[in-house]
Amino acid sequence: MGQAYKKGTSTYWKKCYHNAKFSAKYRNIDWQFTPEQWRQWWLDNGVDKNQPRHYKGDSFVMARYGDQGPYHPDNVYITTNTGNLQDADHTYDRNPKRGPRDVGCRSIHTPYGEYKKIKTAAEQLAVDVTTIYNRMKTRPTEYYYL
Repeated sequence: MGQAYKKGTSTYWKKCYHNAKFSAKYRNIDWQFTPEQWRQWWLDNGVDKNQPRHYKGDSFVMARYGDQGPYHPDNVYITTNTGNLQDADHTYDRNPKRGPRDVGCRSIHTPYGEYKKIKTAAEQLAVDVTTIYNRMKTRPTEYYYL
């Protein structure tokens, strides 16, 4: 069984590191940080990963320049969740089976119904567009493109 990490302890950052590495692997993105490099990068950017944090639009994230290439110290920058979504190239679907897409014409399914656009779904559900994108990532069986 894996080691237990508690928030705020001197080893909690290791759990955060492994979660980030797994997330990159899950998305088929090359990971080129050692645990120590990753922790130092965050500390150099003023974020202590041993401290509990929230996951909101103003949370800091590590983003890749142009959403291209590996997670590597020379290919990442710090931004917020909201900033990362704004910087992302939403005209390209990373699923190689589908290829480029026109975001403006992509319908979405939610537990509350189907909508012609993410923006429309966000307006009808009284949430931010970022919230819809986050729900698509965290609840893919409930929120997905049609």
